Amino acid sequence: MAARSILDTLRVVQMADSHDEYTEVIDIFYRLSYDPEATVRVELMDSLPHIALLCHESWGMPKCILPVVVTYLHDSNNQVSCRCYLPTRLQQP
Repeated sequence: MAARSILDTLRVVQMADSHDEYTEVIDIFYRLSYDPEATVRVELMDSLPHIALLCHESWGMPKCILPVVVTYLHDSNNQVSCRCYLPTRLQQP
């Protein structure tokens, strides 16, 4: 649910074209990416391609995306780390 909310919020921020709000949403995304709850990290990993694409189209790729992916590749929870290896289709989540 958190990743979906981030994606929806980024879409609203995109329409408003507010870089300050974009920075705040990306900061929240980054903090959530280190949540101790594995289900939050799994959901973020599933939404990461959509979030990255939206950010790239509007503001450029945030610098925090690659470190999050690298961290998830080495995540101790198999559900999180395996999501990094699955082929991803860019569909609406």
